[in-house]
Parts: sequence; C-alpha cells; structure tokens
Amino acid sequence: MHYIGIDTGGTFTDGVLVDEQGGLFTTKVATTPEDPSLGVSRCVEKLSELAGVDSSTILGDTVQLAHGTTIGTNAVVERKGPRIALIATRGHGDAILMMRGTGRSEGLSPETVFNILETDKPEPLVPPQMIFEVDERVDCLGAIVVDLFDAELERVVADVVAADVDAIAIALLWSFRNPEHEIELLERLTEACPNAFICCSHQVSPTVGEYERTVATVINAYVGKTTSLYLDGLDSRLKDGGLAGDLLILQCGGGVIPVADARRLPLLTIGSGPVGGMIGSADLAQRLELDNVIVTDMGGTSFEVGLIVDGSLSVRDFNVIHQYKYWVPQVDLVSMGSGGGSIAWLDPGTGSLRVGPQSAAAVPGPACYSRGGILPTVTDANLVLGLLRPEAFLGGEMSLDVALAREAVGKLGDQLGLTCEETAAAIRQIVDAQMGGLTRQQTLTRGHDPRDFTLFAYGGAAPLHAAAYSEDLGVKEVIIPAGNAASVWSAFGAAVSELLEVVETDTLVPSPFPPERLNALFSDIEEEVLERHRSQGAEEDPTITRIVKMRYRGQMNRVEVAVGPGQISADDPAKMVAAFTAEYERLFGQGSSTNQPVEITTVRCTVRGRQRDAVLAAAELKPGATADSALSAEHPVYWPESKEYSATPFYDGLAIEFGASVSGRAIITLPFTTIVVPANWTASRDRWGSFRLVNH
Repeated sequence: MHYIGIDTGGTFTDGVLVDEQGGLFTTKVATTPEDPSLGVSRCVEKLSELAGVDSSTILGDTVQLAHGTTIGTNAVVERKGPRIALIATRGHGDAILMMRGTGRSEGLSPETVFNILETDKPEPLVPPQMIFEVDERVDCLGAIVVDLFDAELERVVADVVAADVDAIAIALLWSFRNPEHEIELLERLTEACPNAFICCSHQVSPTVGEYERTVATVINAYVGKTTSLYLDGLDSRLKDGGLAGDLLILQCGGGVIPVADARRLPLLTIGSGPVGGMIGSADLAQRLELDNVIVTDMGGTSFEVGLIVDGSLSVRDFNVIHQYKYWVPQVDLVSMGSGGGSIAWLDPGTGSLRVGPQSAAAVPGPACYSRGGILPTVTDANLVLGLLRPEAFLGGEMSLDVALAREAVGKLGDQLGLTCEETAAAIRQIVDAQMGGLTRQQTLTRGHDPRDFTLFAYGGAAPLHAAAYSEDLGVKEVIIPAGNAASVWSAFGAAVSELLEVVETDTLVPSPFPPERLNALFSDIEEEVLERHRSQGAEEDPTITRIVKMRYRGQMNRVEVAVGPGQISADDPAKMVAAFTAEYERLFGQGSSTNQPVEITTVRCTVRGRQRDAVLAAAELKPGATADSALSAEHPVYWPESKEYSATPFYDGLAIEFGASVSGRAIITLPFTTIVVPANWTASRDRWGSFRLVNH
C-alpha cells in the first residue's frame, strides 16, 4: 500500500510517498504552468524512482493519492475566469457590486489600509451588464411570496443565452430556506446552456448573509470550468498511468474530498494550498502528544501562521480572496509577505530599512539565483551571512552566486552607511521581527499565550529563521517536522489527510434552548453528512464532531461551542450557555459577557474518516548516539550578536543519528532546507526524523 501527496506551487511541485513500512520518500520537480498535471505526473515518476518501483506499480497499489492545487485561487487572483452571468432576485442584483462597508479594505495589508488613496473596491467578478434580475421572492421563513412565473423564467433564460456566457451563478434571496426557484432556473438553464458551468447558492453556501452567499456562488462558478477541465485531465492522466484508487483533492476546511465533489464545488479548493501543512502538523502533533502548537510556514514569497489548540486545527467560518469575503469553513491561517524572496528596500519617506511584502518571486528571483534579479532579498542576506552553502542549494541541483548576493546587499548598505554584513544582518533581524510579530498577534489576540505552545517550522526557509522568531515569543521548543520533509510538508499533509464532510444549517434558537429542537436539528444534518461520507467508501466508524454557533442577542460576534455526542438532555442547554460565556470572556476579556439573552444561530456536523491510516515509521533511538560522524566541515558564519565571522560547524542532517544532539552555534544542512542552531540552543533528532530545537 502506498499513500501519495502532491502539492503544486508556483515554482515547484512537491511530492511525498509513504509506503506500507512507513518509509518516507520526498521530491521536488519544476511546476509546469502550461499544464500542471504534467508536473504531477513527473512528481509521481520521480517518487517511484526513489522507491525503486515503476510508477504503474506504485499507482496500482496506491490507497490514497491526494492533491493540493492552486488552479482555482490563481483563476480569481489573475482574473483568468470565463465570461460569467449572475441571476439575482429583482432589486438585489447590485449586492455584489456594493459589497459590505469593509469591501475596500477586506484582506488588505495594514500598510495598504492606512493609505486610503491606495484602497478601492476590487474589479467586479461579474460585469454589471452580466447581472440579470428575475421577479420572484421567498421570505426568511421559506414561504414563496412572489411566484417565478413561466414567462419570467423564459425571459431571463433567453437573456442569459443571448449573453453567450461560459458560467452561470444563481443566487436568489433566501433560497437556502426554500430552493424551489433556484432549482427551476437550474433545470431550464442546464437545457438551454449545456456547455456552461452552472451552480446555485443553496448548494454552494446555504447560510445567512446575502452578500457572502452571492460571492461564494459567483466565485464557485468563476473557477468551475477551469478547475473541472484541469481535474478531468489530471484524473485521466493518472488513471492511464495505472491509478487504481480515487483521486482526492485537498480542501480548505482541513481534509480531502473526492474529485467529483471538487468539480462540483471548486470553491472548496481555494486557499487550500497551505492547509496541507496544517494537516500534516496536526497528524505529527498527535503522535508527539502535543496539544498546543503554533504552526509556521515560510516559503519563497510568504509566511503563514496557524494554530492547533487542544489537539484540533483552529478553523474560521469565512475566507477572503481579492477583497471578496464569503462564508466557508476554512482552516484559520494568516499570511504576510515575508519569505526567502522578499525584497529589502529603503523607505523614501523615513529612510528606514524595510523588508517585503514585495517579492522577487522565482523569476527573476533573488540576485544569487543568477536569473536577472538585482534587488537584495532575504535569501541573499542569508547567503552573505554564510548560513547557506552555495553549492548545496536544493540538494545540489542549483548553485547560488555569492558575488551577486554581496553586490545587491552591498548597494543597499551603501545607502544606509552600513557594511555588507551589517546590512544582511539587519535584513534578517527585520524579517524575523515581522514573523515574530505576526505569530504573537495570532496567539495573543485569540486569547493564547505563545509560551504555552510548541512551534512547528516548515517550508524551505522557516528552519533558517525559526529559532530567532520563536525566541522573541518566549517559545522554548521548535520542531522541524520529519527533517528534510519539512520543505514538502504540505504534500505530506495531503498524503495523510482524512476525508472530510461538513454540513451546517442556519437557525435561530433563543435560550432556554429546547432539547427536542436541537436533537431534531442535529439528527437531520448528521444523517445527511453520514450519507455523504458512506458514499465515499470510507471507514465505517468515522469521527463525528458537533458544534453550535452562539451569540448574545443583538450582536454580530458568534462563538463556537462544542456539543458532545448522543441525545441532548434537559441539563445540556445550561452547560452550553456556560461554555459560551467562558469562551466569550477568553476571546474578548474578563467581564465582557453581558446579561443579554443568548441564542444559537448555526448548528454544524463534521465527519472525518480515513480510507486507511498512513503511518510513518519511527526509528529506534540509539543509546549514546552522537552527531560526530555527521560533521561535514567548518565554514565562516557572520553571527549578528558578535558582529564578526566565526568558524561554525556544518552537519549533514541526514547523517545525524536518531537521538543525537547538536549544540549551537551550528548549521544543519538538509537537501531542501537548512536549520540554524544559535548559541544557547540545542538541536536533536527524534525517532520520527524531526529536529527538535530547545532554547536553554
């Protein structure tokens, strides 16, 4: 049995294979933008070579092949979607154009928001002339107030056909209470426009919030055809190559779905790229018996932070893309433009040194890539400081040019009146402070003390910086998961992902909550979500979780409260209110709770289950293990605190014995990443192949 995870990024396609003995194989191949499925196939071929088996045999014995893709995200960000039409209730067609009051600033960086001249509404996803209104009306209780008459139905269908569109979004008012009119439009348009991708809001986002529900439906339609064509081609390519099982697609909620569901609801794939790393981290945290983990991912262009609290991924109920906000269960990740390719520059207004959010990207890339880049980046700074070995980058497949890095960093230093090394050290300190600041914000503002957490650091660049930005937080232990696999951790997360189904329904239940009503609500959605789960052929005993969203009457802020399994008894509503009050005060401060009545607005049921469990092999720790044989050489490294180069031991990370430790200052090199061990830190290799850095 094999488990394969593939994560397609802008520059590299990462692959992970876990075999039946728990062996782990990792690889990176160049992404093929003209046809990303070709890069996926090459990744599978390279993994097969590493495993010593031909690809058809590997695919024929694969239990789970899970894939994370940015196809949908790129289509929205790059505006590469099709001609799209929106059908809305008469008088409500402008909702998506008007947006919420925060539409100018939603999802933007603080720097942009503070400069009001740089903020504006985004380009419309649907041009105004492609928004068609229809005479119909359903009220908030689901009663039909205005019928959708045949003449009106034929008129709007004829208008849409004449517009010659490729995708159609149907988002009528209160349709999630009664979808009858949306279904009528869907059936008629499917006949009239057989080649168009068509979706309805009651299927995509059946929840309160006219604007957010419309946005979700429009984005789903916008990316539908592009995503479907890609997934169809990939599925065919893999099946032709011998894949016996089903292709599964990573979704933003923290699991995988069958490819058929991803075709129908491609919205769920948007923002799913970094989610794989969170899933992999949750899997490893469970094996390490860690309940609270700060998860950090630093790649070439960005830095992401997420949390695992009490053993569960932190999830939010919305996503934002290109300033458009919509409701969808989403693993709670925040991002900033701090990566290896982030450009260092001089602020003309203040004369101060800044780093990011602009990135050199893969092309032209950092100056040291020798691809035409001339601006100094974080990677150039690390190379100047001696933290990277120029001949060993990407496992020796790429060589870095130290002279070009020094030239780029040195020119910036001349403007600051600093030496090349001082400038490089300043660049590194600034980016470390930015990442530490974001991590602090995402813990403290959620009511958590970072000192109570272990920090995971993965991605190609995070192990270079993790000790620095975690020390500022007071975090005592940093884990580089599975060693070299840290650079392809999102692909690993895809490989070990569970099938995930989520069903929720909006309601309004004021306190005191009648237990019989809550039992009826949960009974209905549990039956629906379990039926979906069984249709996927997953395990018979899945994990079921139930939550309610609660708020004080008259407030917008909703708080999630877990509901245990089984029937809700007469004593449970009071316990739910007590749990809500405690969580409310943890989030908003002691004494923030009020005497207002409490009400339930949403009930949700989530089912998780694996086809089979992918298990990593754990090595035996050797008594008295040392890293002496892994010492490869000493090289000069410029340590900012001493302001001079000093001979520093470099260790081959793959040669370090399980259980051995390395004391800082030291550098541990792996084929796809590098670990910096500062003074007063110790790095040891555990039985899972991870490197655990401890601050003394």
